[in-house]
Amino acid sequence: MVSLQLQKAINAEHKERFEALKIFLKQNVDEDVDTICNLIDKFSATSFNDSGPVVTSITSTNSQKKTKTKKKISYYNHWMGIKLKELSEKEKNVSEDEKIPKQNRMAFISKQWTEYKNSDDFAWEKKVFDDKQKDSNN
Repeated sequence: MVSLQLQKAINAEHKERFEALKIFLKQNVDEDVDTICNLIDKFSATSFNDSGPVVTSITSTNSQKKTKTKKKISYYNHWMGIKLKELSEKEKNVSEDEKIPKQNRMAFISKQWTEYKNSDDFAWEKKVFDDKQKDSNN
């Protein structure tokens, strides 16, 4: 929603534009200028009032009413979540100086992901995860 004050300013600017358009037409068009200006006046009178332009209400559609389905979690997000939890558990009893700063945790675990992704276990564990995801959706 736009504030009433802003809407009034926008409407005033539009009215000024219509007046400028009418002046331009009077200077450049020889025929039926008065008819065109009258049409512009009618349009601006019906389109704008003090409360703002006439806007038709928007009704919700069936697509907006549909319930959202939960997005399937990726193996990467699953694995990263596990590793972040493991890291926080490991660092519970560690002094503040030895802890990995929160800004650097994702970078630290991303390096582990890269190593893990190139390992022999990755393909098999990802397949097991994907199979569990398919079973839970059915």
